[in-house]
Amino acid sequence: MRIDNLLAFRRDQLSDDSQSPLDCVLDGVRTAELPSQWPSAKRRSVCRLLPEVFSSAADLDRQLSQYLQLVDNSLYWRRRYDTGPVSESFFDNFGLATLVGPDGPAVKATVKVGLMILGPGELYPNHAHPAGEFYAILAGFPDWRIGDGPWHLRQPGDLIHHKPDVPHATRTRDSALLALYAWYGAIHEPPRFV
Repeated sequence: MRIDNLLAFRRDQLSDDSQSPLDCVLDGVRTAELPSQWPSAKRRSVCRLLPEVFSSAADLDRQLSQYLQLVDNSLYWRRRYDTGPVSESFFDNFGLATLVGPDGPAVKATVKVGLMILGPGELYPNHAHPAGEFYAILAGFPDWRIGDGPWHLRQPGDLIHHKPDVPHATRTRDSALLALYAWYGAIHEPPRFV
């Protein structure tokens, strides 16, 4: 399954005012300049969870899981934060790998799309950013909160939309989370804990 198809196939979960931003992201993904070769990988301790989450993603879409396994050795994993209101284990259990964006292997200046992994039993506390964001859950059953609302259990295939500057948080239970994220709008502005 292509990235744009993955984001689009659950668009029926979105409200009408989320459709236009999703179209912007999809257009950015479809028109990104593809690399002639993928860059060298950068691994972090969170990468130990990749076999588990890639295997779980196969329950959602076998083609997607095979694609992830193919690019696994080319993903440049990073962490977005150096400090914050997080557990000591957070930095060993959190990682991001950009697929499309200004700093991604597929170059596009207007969107940023990539993978996020969060290990079991972790809290990614309330944070916000000027960019709007979509998440497509690929593996795991995390709890998700938007603003000060209640926590909601999410599952593979769910598509979540955060409007710009809206605080949101996620926490994992017994399994790791693998999600595709997509930023639009002010993608060059960093997130902040709130």
